[in-house]
Amino acid sequence: MEIYFLCRKVNFFVFLLVPLEIINFFSLMRAKFIMIRSKRLSKSVRKFIRTQKARIRSEFPQIEHEQKIKELFEKFKIPAVR
Repeated sequence: MEIYFLCRKVNFFVFLLVPLEIINFFSLMRAKFIMIRSKRLSKSVRKFIRTQKARIRSEFPQIEHEQKIKELFEKFKIPAVR
């Protein structure tokens, strides 16, 4: 089973093991966005982000992929990490 690391506590990351199947596209994109904005990125987190980005790119065509991200960010008004 594929494992997804997701969770944020204050400005530090707390990693929990969560099955990827129960995490939808929105939470995946939101977590990726938060992780990229954070300056506290370990080598393993950077590698994880790269693999997730590659997986998303392979599942969605580029134009559709960009539109989905814009729609999600506008719909949920995702805040950037301070």
